[in-house]
Amino acid sequence: MNGVIQKGPFINGSSISLFELSETYIPSGSSYNTQIIDDKGTFEFKNISLASNYVKLKADGYYFNEVSGKKSASQITLYALADLSDKSSVNVNILSHLEYQRVENLISKGSTFKDAKEQAEAEILKIFSFSKADINLNITKSGEMPFCPFSYFTGFPFRSRFD
Repeated sequence: MNGVIQKGPFINGSSISLFELSETYIPSGSSYNTQIIDDKGTFEFKNISLASNYVKLKADGYYFNEVSGKKSASQITLYALADLSDKSSVNVNILSHLEYQRVENLISKGSTFKDAKEQAEAEILKIFSFSKADINLNITKSGEMPFCPFSYFTGFPFRSRFD
């Protein structure tokens, strides 16, 4: 299982934890840890064995600040919930972080994981007047993003060190 962690890309050596969730979305007690392997926020969990397809990811670390163009002054924590039944890559970012508690709330009220994820994402996009077409959730891919929703939270235009 792999992916990227981004507010701006998390810095090499930042930590990421994977917590397995049961089929009823409760922590199973199994967890795995790894680190970001480059300054693009890339991570990979190798040789893990999961009894369930549902996971919670937690990333802690410094990130490339897209406003200042430098490493962040302090660490942040981002979360994501994912269903790995049809994918092996998960990105942890501002959108996944904003939606994760909403997804947990909707699941606790009886929604399926898929329905809760779709509803939470739609609600967040609507709040910020974004559409799915506005969102490219890997900001290190040069030339693919005409609009960076992540910079919306800082109030400044996006700078990429990957262009």
